[in-house]
Amino acid sequence: MSAILTKEEVSTVVNARRILRQNGLDPNMDVKSLCGIVGISRKTGYKWADENHVPELSHQINSLESELKTQEKARSSAEKEVADLRFEVDCHKAAWEIHGVDDLLVKKKDIRSRKSKKL
Repeated sequence: MSAILTKEEVSTVVNARRILRQNGLDPNMDVKSLCGIVGISRKTGYKWADENHVPELSHQINSLESELKTQEKARSSAEKEVADLRFEVDCHKAAWEIHGVDDLLVKKKDIRSRKSKKL
């Protein structure tokens, strides 16, 4: 496969030639002639091309930008929630260390295992 044109570029050229044929125009027409038929300057024609006057693409771009903003908000919210949970876990760990809960649990386990052996 040739790397000269992308799939999208080939699709654009083929669709443009199809549109020209459907309107009875020469598919090999240059930009100046095409713009003259439409009644605009060549400069305006290139300006329109740069603005990408393709409704489907504009709609898709707007939709994707909106989705991106939504996902960024969700990510930000999730990151905040994770940070809050990490803080809470760190606080619990500190409280356990301060109050010696681990040592109490070990002693309690030892006491239970001693009672089981006596039975």
